Amino acid sequence: MPAPSDPRRPNPLRRHLHRAIVGTLLAVSTATAAAQAPPKPCRDCPRPAAAPRAPEFASADDAVLAARQALTRGDAARIAQAATFVPNDHPLRTYVEGWQLRAQLAELKTGGLGPLDTDVRAFVAMQTGSLNGDLVRRDWLTSLARRQLWAAFDEQLPDLVQRDDPIRCHALQARRSFSEPVAAEARELLLQPRELRDACQALLSALAA
Repeated sequence: MPAPSDPRRPNPLRRHLHRAIVGTLLAVSTATAAAQAPPKPCRDCPRPAAAPRAPEFASADDAVLAARQALTRGDAARIAQAATFVPNDHPLRTYVEGWQLRAQLAELKTGGLGPLDTDVRAFVAMQTGSLNGDLVRRDWLTSLARRQLWAAFDEQLPDLVQRDDPIRCHALQARRSFSEPVAAEARELLLQPRELRDACQALLSALAA
């Protein structure tokens, strides 16, 4: 009968199993860490192609509509963006160009005649007799009056078809700058039973000074 084994004596089989288990756990841990580690940058590896950019507008007509909406907000940058999606042969292309000029004129608060005035002059010359051209000319006259460029204002005024109260008040201011008597006409205009715009308020202040 074999003698009973001493429990304090190391068991070779148990020790072998222990080493196998520890080795397996270390291998798994190393593989997991390697899988979770971020990939090292590769300078020479080809970069994946960028995803194609979705078009900003579904069609040229959508771009025209966006430009018209941007005009009501005075967003010149949005109009310029939309204009790049409207081809030159689009029937409303000149309207988009006119809206772009009008928005830029609205942002021009001070300064003398510059490149924008040159662009506007060329545009209204090509659009003479059209509603689009007349609206651009009206906003140009407003800008010239705001900058007190009365000589240029006086030059362009005769070609304007639609004249509202602000333009009439600006026209009186222009004549006053040339030392013409305008008090009687100004009084008749300013006493009309309707709200005075900023241009007419400026005329009233100038006459009261």
